[in-house]
Amino acid sequence: MSLDDPGATRALAWELMSAVNSGDGERLRAVYSPDVRIWHTFDGLEQTREENVRTLLWMHAHIAGVRYEQVRASATEDGFVAQFVMRADEPAFEAPCMVRAWCADGRITRLEEYVDSAHTRPLTDHIAEVRAAARRS
Repeated sequence: MSLDDPGATRALAWELMSAVNSGDGERLRAVYSPDVRIWHTFDGLEQTREENVRTLLWMHAHIAGVRYEQVRASATEDGFVAQFVMRADEPAFEAPCMVRAWCADGRITRLEEYVDSAHTRPLTDHIAEVRAAARRS
């Protein structure tokens, strides 16, 4: 993928969203460079590729119907920006989100995810409940 090709850059954005929606860790690994860093506003932490894949797999195992919808992606000079709504059925929630990605050699090298934590309160409460139940068993 050339960063001079906005179509290819947008295709990478769509492949990221598709990989997340499908819960396919291998597809997610394929869009990320091996040394990618993924940062989130809600916790201020950076994840490695493997940490992010584990998070995706955990979410698909413990959150019913988690998905990204209403996706809009625009190429930038060094990557892309994507806006979407993250939704789930159980716990029920929807949160407007945005990611900014930097890309090289057809892969994402850095991703920053912006989510208003007020919208994800049902999700964070659910995660705390699942973790507490796991500690009790």
